[in-house]
Amino acid sequence: MDYSRYAFSYERNSNVYNPIKPKKHKKISLELVFVASIVLVIFVVVICSEFLTDKGVISTLKEELTGKKSTSYYVVASTPFNSKSDALAQSTILRAGGCAGYIYHQNSQYFVAYATYFDKNSAQTVSDKNENTCILEFSYCNISTYKGKVFYTTIEHTVTTLEQEILNLNTLVEGLAYGSITDSDAITEASTIRTTLLTLKDYVYNAKIDVNVENALIALIEPFFGGLDALIIMNNSRDLLSGARYVITCEAINLSNFTLQ
Repeated sequence: MDYSRYAFSYERNSNVYNPIKPKKHKKISLELVFVASIVLVIFVVVICSEFLTDKGVISTLKEELTGKKSTSYYVVASTPFNSKSDALAQSTILRAGGCAGYIYHQNSQYFVAYATYFDKNSAQTVSDKNENTCILEFSYCNISTYKGKVFYTTIEHTVTTLEQEILNLNTLVEGLAYGSITDSDAITEASTIRTTLLTLKDYVYNAKIDVNVENALIALIEPFFGGLDALIIMNNSRDLLSGARYVITCEAINLSNFTLQ
């Protein structure tokens, strides 16, 4: 008999279908989400600092990396008045609101300062928020013309110290404006700056330089020193804020205009 039709083969079919397993989607790790959140927060803080502070993080880093620092003060002021009495009235209004109220006279016109800033973007932001304002730019004190003079070291030390103390006073202003320091802390800080200026006056007097140079440097220090004296006796945040802004603006302009006859 023919049994071939009942034969069984053990050979595997080469055309057997093997189903493809679906790809698994990778899960986003909690660590990655956490890192991304931190980066986003840092980004928001940096951007906000550029608009809410006098000197943002980006500006500061740029200065440190390039070695280039601002060479000007930027004073946000009212558009000019032709009458001194009008300027005085505006000054009173601004000081009541915590602004500098410093009156700058130029070309028979009177500008009344709101505050002084150390980068143009910050000044522009404030000016844009206040109608009838403009920005006055004052260059840092140029002492390079006195290089080689016997009194150059004295001038350099005096101007550098004054510029630094303006920045320190501005830190006080920021603290008062944002409520991060108390009135008593502000007065303590102002007293520390005053002590530094008192030491600076002694330095100039003991430098044994030409009397005309000595008088010019003391005249540069004295308004700042006297302004701090007035600041220390103020007893509320509003007056401290306006007083400090007044002193900063006054000294920045004095430094910018400094020359030896």
